[in-house]
Amino acid sequence: MKTGKMTMDYNPETKAVSVHIELENGTVWLTKSQIAELFGVYISAVTMNLKSIHMEDEAFLDANRSEISYHTASGEYYHRILYNLDIIILLAFKMKGGNCHLFRQWLREQVKRPIVESRQQPMIIQIVGNSLMN
Repeated sequence: MKTGKMTMDYNPETKAVSVHIELENGTVWLTKSQIAELFGVYISAVTMNLKSIHMEDEAFLDANRSEISYHTASGEYYHRILYNLDIIILLAFKMKGGNCHLFRQWLREQVKRPIVESRQQPMIIQIVGNSLMN
């Protein structure tokens, strides 16, 4: 299974955050260890927040993870659980430590950019119930 790649860099001089994501079939798959490394937190923080997601919405978690098992050439057996980009984004908003705030900052900029760039005139957003009207 190809998993894609995800890295994050921060330049303290310019305060610029860059995230590089190589998608495989529209997502990226990371282990708890890789997520912890990406966000600069302990694996236990990732585990605790995954348990919280599981308690809140077990079906969402199950739909966005994949389990793989394999044997190495030396005969060792491995079983890994991978989490996709939906879970990674959710974890960035649930966890407080490490570089999570940098990822959230980058993500907010990615969401705002098309809106700001497409508008040359003032924009009014009105929220009515659950709908967003422009």
